[in-house]
Amino acid sequence: MLQFEISASNKSPLYQQIIDQAVEAILCGKWPPGEALPSIRALAVQMGLSVITVKRAYQELERQNLIRTYPGKGSFVSGEIDLARESQLQALKTKMVDLMQLADLLGVSDEKLATLFYRVKQERTSS
Repeated sequence: MLQFEISASNKSPLYQQIIDQAVEAILCGKWPPGEALPSIRALAVQMGLSVITVKRAYQELERQNLIRTYPGKGSFVSGEIDLARESQLQALKTKMVDLMQLADLLGVSDEKLATLFYRVKQERTSS
């Protein structure tokens, strides 16, 4: 069964926590194509969330081509993972462009930006 860990103390909205965890699980292969997700109502009850919160997360996952919902059957991990992965890579590229523009504005050299990137990555993996 697919599990989510939701925390009210997390700064991200509850629906975004569901989205983030689902994206990670799908793109890294923990949830293979065809895997059934809990129904919106069942997940809402299990997590103590409103149906609206879970529905919003599922709608966003569907918009990103990560899941497909079939009326009367439920929601399933999409078979179009490559399309979803490409969409995520495009979003990453957009964020990188924004980051590089900010670095330019602050006068941060490419070398310093690369060093900062690797330092943050190392801190993230060591915690």
